Amino acid sequence: MEKQKRLEGKLKVFFAVFVFIGITIAVFSIFIFHSPFPIDDRQYLLSSISQGLAAMFALVITVTLIASQMLVKYGSDQLDRIFSIHVIFYLLIFIFSILFPLFLLLNNNHNYRSVQFSLLLTAICLLFLFPYIYWFKEIVKPENIIEYNLKKLRKRI
Repeated sequence: MEKQKRLEGKLKVFFAVFVFIGITIAVFSIFIFHSPFPIDDRQYLLSSISQGLAAMFALVITVTLIASQMLVKYGSDQLDRIFSIHVIFYLLIFIFSILFPLFLLLNNNHNYRSVQFSLLLTAICLLFLFPYIYWFKEIVKPENIIEYNLKKLRKRI
């Protein structure tokens, strides 16, 4: 029980540090990319962002689904731990980050601010990939699975 609270505390600190770093990078990226890109470069950049994020999203979701299939043998409620509200929110941001550049390309609306916003979304997705992997690694550890199942059993008794 105490180990679980320490783990949650570490994850919260880890998450807060990455949020701070992400916001800092996002703010600086807005000021660094102050010169407008030529239109052809913007189209290429938006296309590359979308393709790269789609490839990474495929890897993230594949690893998540494979691990969730492996964890189901320890109990079906393990899926609730894997697909928590934070994970679903992260995956939705990831999906939006993939579709936003495509929407800009489709509508031929790739002005400078929209490219900046797309870069900001990309930075956020990439930055939150590290805490997601760390969190996921902690969820899949056998000792954490056993501790979670013991905690559930104690509640039932």
